[in-house]
Amino acid sequence: MSTTVSERTPCQYLYGQDATSVFPKQGESVNPSLHNLMQVVDHIIQTEPRAFFLFDPTALNNQCHLFSLLMAQKEQPVDRRFFYHLFILSHAFVSNPKLQDQICQKALREMSQSSPNQELSTFLKHPDTVSPRLKASRVALGQLFMEHMQKASDPELRSMLSENLQLETTNRSGTVDTIPKFAGVSHFLETLAKENIPLVFKVKVITPQGTGTFSHCNQPLHTLPPETPVVVVEMMAPSRELSFQDCVSLMTKCPSFVFRSMKKSDLHPESSCLFCTENQVDVTPYQQDLAPVLSKPRKMLLALAADFVCEEQKPFVRLFTDTRFPKMMRLFHQTIPKIGQYKLSRTERGHRSVFHVYPDCASEAAKPTMLMNGSYNAHVANRGIE
Repeated sequence: MSTTVSERTPCQYLYGQDATSVFPKQGESVNPSLHNLMQVVDHIIQTEPRAFFLFDPTALNNQCHLFSLLMAQKEQPVDRRFFYHLFILSHAFVSNPKLQDQICQKALREMSQSSPNQELSTFLKHPDTVSPRLKASRVALGQLFMEHMQKASDPELRSMLSENLQLETTNRSGTVDTIPKFAGVSHFLETLAKENIPLVFKVKVITPQGTGTFSHCNQPLHTLPPETPVVVVEMMAPSRELSFQDCVSLMTKCPSFVFRSMKKSDLHPESSCLFCTENQVDVTPYQQDLAPVLSKPRKMLLALAADFVCEEQKPFVRLFTDTRFPKMMRLFHQTIPKIGQYKLSRTERGHRSVFHVYPDCASEAAKPTMLMNGSYNAHVANRGIE
């Protein structure tokens, strides 16, 4: 944990405010719990690489690729507060605080605190602390993130950050500062190449006849130390009858989907759907079709990012036709035709797109398991980190 904590209270360190401002109902009493939570995060990062996938926040700004990069660069001098906020905002815990408490208590036991920390447990599961904690961490993470990106080597990206980058959040609950996906992915790819960070693609084929999976990596994972941080890109490859968006609509109603709706009334019965069916199909044709694209990860991911900007971040398209950003404008113009050439549209039937990007370790990324195909509880149990 940073020595900065000793100079300020944990709440001041994490959120830049006194606890009475962030947690008006609990006040300074939350500081010991925040201190223990940071200890837990430090312990997990140092000893449990199988838990890297939990540092995957619901930041509502569509920057999962850049947050994953921060975890993959964990040996770099990155502000420790990133890791604390990534953990607090983890997709796994936002919908299930009990799982967070379970993992924290195990970590505390491993740190020689033999008895459960009831104070931390109450803090993590207390209904009055949920909204303030998550809201404050989301704001703090956003500020840290934009400050961090101002240090990027690309002068055009740094200049672009001074533009109005407010967009409506993914859950339509307000606005948030974000980075145009195309610019962020360009930075992401440059950093991966510079630091030789492994990039793993896992693809789920979805057809009316059944499903299947295959993977591709730009490095042989079996030759790497098991704890090596990697970045995993999960994709969907629908059959010609389906689009990526069709699959997303289907997935949110499926009990087997990791980000399924939290309302049981929204979910389909236990009988299988196109997403969770046990019927397996031959993925060879899809693998052969996608292989030339996967062998060009830079061009492919830039095309996916350009499609995302055109479909989901339309106000940002203007930035890539702006002569103040000539390099990005030229790259964007060159990339647009590849969306159709590589069949990477989010809306066209039979086209492929990215579902999610998250950090992991080499030993887990080498397994055929896909995050999208199960609950966080199941993934945590299968990895033995509960």
